[in-house]
Amino acid sequence: MGFHGFLVVSQDGVDQARLYSVDPVISAFDFQEGTPSRQYAGTTLDFSAIDPVFYGGPSSYFFGPLFDDGDLSVLGDQVILSSFNVGEQTYRFPTTYVSDQGQVYDVRSFEFPIIITPAPLEVIVEDTSKAYGTQLDLSGVNYTANTLFPGDSITGGIVISEGAAADVPVSDNAYFLGLSGLTGSGLSNYSISIVPGSLRVVPRAVDVEIDDAQKTYGEEIVFDGTEFTVTGLLGEDTLSSLTIKSDGQPAEAPVTDSPYLIDGDDPVGTGLENYNIRIFPGELTLTPAPLTITADDQSKPFGTEFVFTGTEFTVTGLLNEDSVDSANLTSDGAAPGVPLGGEGFVIVITDPEGEGLDNYEITLVNGIMIIGPGNLTITANDQSKLYGTELTFDGTEFTVAGLAEGDSVDSVTLNSDGTPVTAQVADGPFAIIPSDPVGTGLEKYTLIFADGSLTVIQAPLTVTANDQLKQEGQTFTFAGTEFTVTGLLNGDTVDSAVLTSDGAAAEASVDDSPFDILIGELTGTGVDNYDVTRVNGVFTVDNIVVPPTVNPMPPWSSTLPNPTDRLTLSLFTSQNRADPVQGNVQGFDGPQQSLGDARTTLALVDSLSSDLELAVRSCGSADQDFTNYMACLSESLDTYANALDEIVNDLPPGLENVAATIRTARDGVNAAAARAQRRLAGATSASERRAIRRDALTEARGAINQAQDEIRKAITLIRADDPEVAAVQRNTGARIIQAFDTVDSELARAVEL
Repeated sequence: MGFHGFLVVSQDGVDQARLYSVDPVISAFDFQEGTPSRQYAGTTLDFSAIDPVFYGGPSSYFFGPLFDDGDLSVLGDQVILSSFNVGEQTYRFPTTYVSDQGQVYDVRSFEFPIIITPAPLEVIVEDTSKAYGTQLDLSGVNYTANTLFPGDSITGGIVISEGAAADVPVSDNAYFLGLSGLTGSGLSNYSISIVPGSLRVVPRAVDVEIDDAQKTYGEEIVFDGTEFTVTGLLGEDTLSSLTIKSDGQPAEAPVTDSPYLIDGDDPVGTGLENYNIRIFPGELTLTPAPLTITADDQSKPFGTEFVFTGTEFTVTGLLNEDSVDSANLTSDGAAPGVPLGGEGFVIVITDPEGEGLDNYEITLVNGIMIIGPGNLTITANDQSKLYGTELTFDGTEFTVAGLAEGDSVDSVTLNSDGTPVTAQVADGPFAIIPSDPVGTGLEKYTLIFADGSLTVIQAPLTVTANDQLKQEGQTFTFAGTEFTVTGLLNGDTVDSAVLTSDGAAAEASVDDSPFDILIGELTGTGVDNYDVTRVNGVFTVDNIVVPPTVNPMPPWSSTLPNPTDRLTLSLFTSQNRADPVQGNVQGFDGPQQSLGDARTTLALVDSLSSDLELAVRSCGSADQDFTNYMACLSESLDTYANALDEIVNDLPPGLENVAATIRTARDGVNAAAARAQRRLAGATSASERRAIRRDALTEARGAINQAQDEIRKAITLIRADDPEVAAVQRNTGARIIQAFDTVDSELARAVEL
């Protein structure tokens, strides 16, 4: 006996070496530490002894062939397994060995242990796919095995997947394909690993056919998105709408391009992600629209030739921007020799030409040509008249064309909106409309009337700037009414004018005087009716008017507030100078002036008023010397009142007491100045003093405005038998109002300063 794998053989008590020499015996041993292992390789397992040792053989056998030999190591490569299957097995050496010269030896050995380990076997499940809505037959899924040795086999297995059911939705991710329950031969000799496959659920094919449609040219068709038929949807999946469109939808789509494809996209519904939607377009067929072209009826004078231009027709039914530009028109009645009267001749229309006519089903309607008498044209003569005059027609202001010999037009009724005196220049020219001719043989003609033109010419109008006078160093401001107008008609007015003069500026000097007063733009009513001649006025700058010297008012120390006085103004009638004018007075019954006397009085009042205006403008500035300014203003009003008193007998009835009204205004100015002086004595700041002066000037304006109102009331009561005298007398009162406007303007300017 020996260590693992070592064997000592005793045969009949004979020495071992002797046996090897006298017997054809070989002892085989495999020396190993531990149990060897080999991986399963089917029935072709390649295994050799680990450390073989041999005793005996050709080198030891005495009775063997001469010079015999052999390689005993081949016995280690020829070991015999008890079994090729996985598990604890044994192996042994072959039982015989043949030497090089054919001697057969009996090989003796023990069985040695060996472990057969499983071989790796990878089973791969093949990828597959199925359409949404179908049940996958898992038994048809293929799988393959690598390294399966001969004689071994896989005869069956169970493929599993959650994606096999029909209702599994389409997904971007593949479903798992697993394998279990493999059956076959020799599979226990393997360590089996399953490589799963992938199952992809692909969209199901769905066919959508767009419905065919039809429309008439010129119509616009709108699809609501449901004009289709769908095939292939499953279960509760739906296709509710598409975006359906076609180039033939617009109203202007031409018939010549029909039929048009109707396409659809952007499907809307439920479960549509599980489908491959194939959309088959429909067709949109356009039918021509109806179009009627009617030859226009014509008439022509007997003996004349009618020439068609190709446009004498009427079209009904044109759409979009299509047009019928011309047509071929013929008629037997167009020749000059056809007879007069009868039922007329047919006008035949053919071959229309234009744009887009292929879009229509065209109906051609013939016309009629009537042969009638010739045309007689009566034209009113053009006329003109001066604005403000009335034009009267005598009925002969016309010309005639087409009149045959022996026939005549003796008179015509002529009318025009431009004949009245009030016809405006700007509304012209006016039409002169002829009608109702009187003559002989006119019944044979087709009468044609042509209007004439009536032009209204501007009337002459002269606007003269009034002469002005001012003190050197003062600024003169035009009110825009310092002018005289000659030539106004029909109640037209010139209300104001833009008046300018270099003499109005404060720096205008006496040495450069006089200056022109220029008239610019006129404002009024009806001014456009006149050819205006502007006559410059003369602006004189003088230096002889000196504001009166006023002693300063005593500096009262009272600090009482400046209360407002209540002024009562009274005008008196010529019958009773002791009673004021009351309520509903109808007028003054004073002595009647002649027109010449009234104009003389107006001139005197104008001169006195100009003196007042110049004096007030010469009073200086209220913010520089308030006391002297108010005193100068009071003195100027007093001088004006005294001057009017001197001509009181020449003033219009109703204005006899205007001087008293002016003095009442003067008293209001004085009262405002006195209150201001009392308040100024207690003022402690420049801003307080400015406020007191501003209050006094505003109070003075109130007195002036109240006087103006009283004088205006008196002017409204002026009456005279002669309208021209009354107008001059009212202008006299208006000149006084104008002078007071200047005073008020100067006070307003002082308030602003």
